[in-house]
Amino acid sequence: MLFAAKYGKEFLSAATELRPDCGVNRQLIELLSIRAPSPEKKLNLLKDIAVEHDLEWDPAASETEFFKKHEDLLVSIKL
Repeated sequence: MLFAAKYGKEFLSAATELRPDCGVNRQLIELLSIRAPSPEKKLNLLKDIAVEHDLEWDPAASETEFFKKHEDLLVSIKL
């Protein structure tokens, strides 16, 4: 990441851990934050990989998993 190379990993880490109303530009905080890709992006990437490597893959099971609501994921955990 260019920003980390220029300003250092410590600054990047400190800036992403800041809370609202801390005096740092909200856009900077959002741009430095790490977000998981959307379920659509994940599914499209997997489909592209399957096509590229000539794999027979049915995305239906993955679609179900990717689009589960968070509370459903917690219920399915077995202790």
